[in-house]
Amino acid sequence: MMHVEKNVTESVIGTLLGIDGKNKDSLKARLDMVLMGGKKSLHPEKRGNRTWLPPAKYNLSNDEKTLMCRFFALARVFDGFSSDIRRCVRIDQRKLVNLKSHDCHVIMQYLLLVVIRRALKSDITKVLLELSAFFRQLCTKVGIADHFRDLSDWIAKTLCQLEMIMPPSFFDIMVHLVIHLADEAAIAGPVKFRWMYSIERDHVANTQQTKSRHTTLMEAERQANNTFSTYFQELIERRVHHKFVDPDIRALATGPSTTARRFKKYIMNGFRFFVKSIDARSKTQNSDVFVKAGVRSYATAGDHRPRDGVKDYYGVLTDIIELDYHHGRKLLLFDCDWADNRVRNRAVKMDEYGFILVNFDYLLPKPDTLILASQAMQFIYVQDPTEPNWHTVIRTRPRDLFDMGTDIEPEPYDAQNLVTGVNDDGIARTDVDGVIVNEIIETNSN
Repeated sequence: MMHVEKNVTESVIGTLLGIDGKNKDSLKARLDMVLMGGKKSLHPEKRGNRTWLPPAKYNLSNDEKTLMCRFFALARVFDGFSSDIRRCVRIDQRKLVNLKSHDCHVIMQYLLLVVIRRALKSDITKVLLELSAFFRQLCTKVGIADHFRDLSDWIAKTLCQLEMIMPPSFFDIMVHLVIHLADEAAIAGPVKFRWMYSIERDHVANTQQTKSRHTTLMEAERQANNTFSTYFQELIERRVHHKFVDPDIRALATGPSTTARRFKKYIMNGFRFFVKSIDARSKTQNSDVFVKAGVRSYATAGDHRPRDGVKDYYGVLTDIIELDYHHGRKLLLFDCDWADNRVRNRAVKMDEYGFILVNFDYLLPKPDTLILASQAMQFIYVQDPTEPNWHTVIRTRPRDLFDMGTDIEPEPYDAQNLVTGVNDDGIARTDVDGVIVNEIIETNSN
């Protein structure tokens, strides 16, 4: 699976960027279309002593190629997630070089699906999103035979759609082998337990359950929270004289030590978290935080029937604080800058493909920005190349964390509704110039 994914990724990247030696769209590929009698709008045309190749949907302009390369050059993932892919980017030459197997794995399953939204038309974007989703679902840590059989039908439909767009030369033996990967997984089990990536690494992660956080929105509840610690302490002090009180409850009521410890780095839930000040000087990014929090919503200030729900919060870690409740009782807190999600589409929005974008120019006010460290998950925020203030959210899990359950990992975006067919007129592009090659095509004398 590792080598199949690598070769398919290199074929996609090479064809989109037109990389020599990796590009599946060439004069010979266009002559194959002539021989097969299909995709007539892409047939080469003789122009003097040279040949003109009409632009196809998968052909990018120089500006779009530069945009794509700049995206990869700006992408930073958290520590231990992958190697520094930026080392492979050559913006001036508009290409990626020296990609390793795991580099292609990260690009196909996480990064490519973000950048193609800005560089390609919607129909080919949807097909490539489905191709990326197939590889990601194939790599799930939780899977049963029925799930992989469904994937087999899924990839067959996706490749049929891809065949309507890409040149025939794109579909070499490696692309053909993709068809068999899901059937192989149905027999042998999830791919994650059979590939070599985990053996190549020695990082060991621990698993913990993520808890939910209760956040209040109304001023009355905020005032109650401000006075609760005093009330709780007095209550426990009165009860301790009459009945037994659990030592942990007594320690909690007494409160923490007036001296707290601060950290700049911490491993939690299998992730390596760095504070923002450290992250700014690093080649990786480890300060991105995500948490699901319980919220209580009020229709008006006088609403006496609030609604409880769950809300997603996206933030950047600014401080790590450890409170000491004496006798080994410690509590770790993360202080974060949270994107303001109180107003729809102000700092958190969803695009037409189902991707979440966040804008950290608008933050939730202090001081209600602390969470328990055990609640924190780590996502990747990748700067959008066309909207620098917005960052695309990429869901991740620790590479070596195996928190086994029964649910299939969710996709980071909505399922795409693929079109039932692509006609010949919809294959070519009209907004970019074609390619002139210094070769003369042989005309058929018949």
